[in-house]
Amino acid sequence: MVTSHPSPPSNPRLVFWLACALGAATFLVSLALERQFDQRAVFGQFNVLFDMDPNLRLEGMTGGVEIMPLVHPNFSNYFRLPIGAVVKAVSLTGLSPLTDTELTRQLCLLVTPVVSGCGVAVLLWLLHSLGLGAWPSLVMAGLGAVSFSQLIGGSVPEHFPLGGLWLAASLLLAATELRHGRSPT
Repeated sequence: MVTSHPSPPSNPRLVFWLACALGAATFLVSLALERQFDQRAVFGQFNVLFDMDPNLRLEGMTGGVEIMPLVHPNFSNYFRLPIGAVVKAVSLTGLSPLTDTELTRQLCLLVTPVVSGCGVAVLLWLLHSLGLGAWPSLVMAGLGAVSFSQLIGGSVPEHFPLGGLWLAASLLLAATELRHGRSPT
């Protein structure tokens, strides 16, 4: 016999802080893996895994000419201008000992781990908004955070974690609308 029990009321602050903590942990793990890949010159290769070409993505994000791939051809354009503006501001203030080229590359390497961490945090919030309690949401999002595709995709400069973040955010917005009795269309 299947019975349905309403989930216990959750503290939204608890869910928020759990999402922030899991997102930060995912960011740190992705960043550590990314640094290891970079030290081993993985990002200078074509077709690293799942048709990932981090060499082309980094070239495009740092302001070079990117050969436009068929999948997400404007990925680099999303980040080139904001990163360029930050580099310009930092170089004008002299806050970094790095050259503009080095600083640009380091900021470009931060994009994927940041997006990966945000995606996992949004996934936790989505699961909670769909009716899971705070702790089951943490467990499910945590399993997603340690999945192979999340660990690798979130550590290589590519479009995969960006797609995951946008999908989770879109579903979260739709779930929020439905919870308030509005149609998301």
